[in-house]
Amino acid sequence: MAQQLLGYRAVDAGMVLSPGGIITVLLIASLPFLFLAINQMAFRDLPPEKTNNASALINLARNFGGSIEVAVTSTMLTRRAQFHQSRLIEQLQGLNPNYPDFAQQMAHTYGTTPDSSLTLASIYQTALQQANLLSYLDDFKLLAVVFLALLPLLLLVKPGKGGGTARGSLRPAAARPNRLRLLRKAPDACRRPARSVGASGSAPRILCL
Repeated sequence: MAQQLLGYRAVDAGMVLSPGGIITVLLIASLPFLFLAINQMAFRDLPPEKTNNASALINLARNFGGSIEVAVTSTMLTRRAQFHQSRLIEQLQGLNPNYPDFAQQMAHTYGTTPDSSLTLASIYQTALQQANLLSYLDDFKLLAVVFLALLPLLLLVKPGKGGGTARGSLRPAAARPNRLRLLRKAPDACRRPARSVGASGSAPRILCL
């Protein structure tokens, strides 16, 4: 975009876009932490036997949302480019006091007259480049607004209930009987025998809680 719309050389475009490349690398490196938190929040209240179905639904929603995002941004990019093109073309006429000077500068650059076909074609090409640049800026503004609008939804996330475990041996620790807690409540339970069991003649065994 820097070479086509702004007329930069390859070296200059690389120098201008190098900070953006560093930021892109940092964003890619931080994506695993983002998806880890999202998956943890999505699977926290699900039993293990339903995780496969939940994973399929999450992937479907992610792909569907990405397709909608690409379609919306592409449509807006095309429509905003047409809008800016029509607005810029309206100013390319003799009633605009800045147009004669601009046409004279373009004609001097190409060594032609202001009303030559080469000069008019270069002016029109410049207007198209500016329209495309403004349409990209509009797309970035739209994505920024959508991102900021979705941030308050994080306040609606409720804490997990801790019920996402299977039954039986995979019960949460809070649901299991705590033997030490029972002994603290009844310290004399192991001091006196509750029942003596064993074969006759053998030493009795003390049953404790």
